[in-house]
Amino acid sequence: MVIGIGRSIFAISAVAALGLGGLRAQDVKETFQEAKRLLWANEDEKALEKLREVLAANPGHEEAYQLWKETDARLWRYLLAKGGDYQKIADYLLSLSTVERKQRIHDADAIRGLVAKALGGDTGVRQTAALELAANHGEFAVPYLVDALGNADEDEGQTRAIVALERIGTVGTLALLPLLRSDNKTLRMNAALGLRYLRDNRSLPWLQRVAEQDEDAGVRAIAKKAVAEIGGDTVPNSHDLFVSQSHRFLAGDPLLVRDKDASEVVWDLVDGKLVPREVPHQLFALEQSKNCAYGALAVEPGSQEGLVALTRAYVAEQTVIEGVLATNPEDEAMQKVKPSVDELGITVLAAGPEVVRVAVQRSIDEGMIPSAVSGLHTLARLEDPRGLAGSPLLASLGSNDKRLAYASALSLAGMNAPLEQGTREMIVKVLADAVQEQAIKNISVLSPRAELREAFGSMKGGFWVDASTEALPGMVRLAETPSDVVVIDENIKGKHPLEVIKFARRTCPGAKILLIANSEESAASFGDKVDGVMLEVADATALRGKVDELLADADLGPNRRFATQIAEASARAMASLDASVYDLAPATGPGHDRLARVVGLFSLKALAHGGGAEALDDVAKVLAENKGNEEVAVAACEALGRIMARTATADASVCGALATLAADRGASVAVRSAAVAALGRAPLSVAERAKLLEGLRVDPGKGEAGGSDDM
Repeated sequence: MVIGIGRSIFAISAVAALGLGGLRAQDVKETFQEAKRLLWANEDEKALEKLREVLAANPGHEEAYQLWKETDARLWRYLLAKGGDYQKIADYLLSLSTVERKQRIHDADAIRGLVAKALGGDTGVRQTAALELAANHGEFAVPYLVDALGNADEDEGQTRAIVALERIGTVGTLALLPLLRSDNKTLRMNAALGLRYLRDNRSLPWLQRVAEQDEDAGVRAIAKKAVAEIGGDTVPNSHDLFVSQSHRFLAGDPLLVRDKDASEVVWDLVDGKLVPREVPHQLFALEQSKNCAYGALAVEPGSQEGLVALTRAYVAEQTVIEGVLATNPEDEAMQKVKPSVDELGITVLAAGPEVVRVAVQRSIDEGMIPSAVSGLHTLARLEDPRGLAGSPLLASLGSNDKRLAYASALSLAGMNAPLEQGTREMIVKVLADAVQEQAIKNISVLSPRAELREAFGSMKGGFWVDASTEALPGMVRLAETPSDVVVIDENIKGKHPLEVIKFARRTCPGAKILLIANSEESAASFGDKVDGVMLEVADATALRGKVDELLADADLGPNRRFATQIAEASARAMASLDASVYDLAPATGPGHDRLARVVGLFSLKALAHGGGAEALDDVAKVLAENKGNEEVAVAACEALGRIMARTATADASVCGALATLAADRGASVAVRSAAVAALGRAPLSVAERAKLLEGLRVDPGKGEAGGSDDM
């Protein structure tokens, strides 16, 4: 049976949708006001019934926006903190209000007028204006408070601006963080003070860095007090905080990736001004992860942990952009940042094999398989073929997840590595399986029940399954792994199932949604919001039948294209294997006729595999003379990188030439990528790699890479 919200909300919604009773839409406001009165009177159960009636009326975006606008933020915080049904209803209404809010949030004239009132003399007017700034404009009001926050001659103005920030709440936290890097001491001090009052744990690394490093003792003292009040008595150093938050943002930690504070902009400090940079919502958490990683490297330029975090963020962004566009090429937000994909791929090569190894393994351990696959392909460009012991490339070859196994086999087949016979046999077997792929279907499962996740995970033959135990991490992964079927357990933790369904529709517009319901009554209440329902999951066979039923009329074009790409790449890889070393018998089945021959530049490839340090100058000359010949230039870069890695020689002139070529926007992506890969293989110090990554920094949507600050 459905318990609590699972039964009451959906049962009421079904009645309202059928016009058989329930609250009329025009009475939503009055009923919500009654719920508020009951809450303040400590009659919570009666208030909950009124809130259920509000939800049953199916309010629209405008109605939800008005409820949000006219309700003190303290009540929303109370509902969210109370948990259970209260939190889920509040989450749903706040989500509905966001659509309308976005249409009003950027109005500069309205913000200026409200800021003037919020900084004015009348107490009542100030309070009302501050509430309107919070309700209508949120983080976009912060830039208009900067002048008052930084004006050392107006103490009253500073105080009133900080009060306005407190009203805006934690949605303004990320806009405040860049101000901690301002040249204006007063502005840094007030930004730290504002963050202290907001008590948002996302600000801890940045405040701790100020407490450790700011040149002004007063600013350091305020930051130190803020850290103690937010984080308690035992807070790690800023470097460790940055690294931890970078990984947590990447994994979708619900304490950091909070839907009510999510945004589609990232804030930068440019010439002393706060400037918003638009990013697709799927990249928001990844941009925060990247900023934290750069923060760690700013504190400790020689930090390998910082490089690992940064590498993971870059790989994840590239994976998400490519994944979304593969399934939804018309996604306008992703189209805007599409030029960043190649830049992201180039930049991550500078991290070097040791860093990428750790990054890939962590992604595997956390179940971030698409990012791990991208990382394996990157790793293959950096690893020394004669030093693969301990590499995820070898470990992934035997993975139960075909995505990892295929990526590993394809990478190893192209490395000409001296492998043991058992490994060679496994490569051929995996490639032979990949050649015969017809269509690969992605299934995302959001369920707290282990038996349900395991049942889906046991499905074989053309299915890739990604499972999450809670709503928010699962929603983050949906952005990384666009799915064909999204399975939502009615008992999912952290979000109302309706909100998860809406998010899935927006993120994976072509996906089929399968609800695992607790009863026929609750299943019926979802109506046409889902494509299919199961009440019990007996075994993988029943699941397979239901999924096949849902996908019977689905467009599997992208799946078949992807499977074909894997098959063709595997065929080419098998064709490149030395038949005197590899037994290709397992590849003689269906699909073997698709094998293609790969032709290369043999002289440079010979140097890449056997040349000594004395050959570096000659190869560098070949590169200098053939920058415009992509095939030759790529092969020359490959040779330089392999020779430096094998001989442990980081030739200064060669590295300088490669760095210059990597930054040359006139060169092709393939050539620049090869140049950075060569530098990635070179035995550079961690500090040198950090400097190189800073010079190659990429900010999607900003236009050009390189030269950015650490925020």
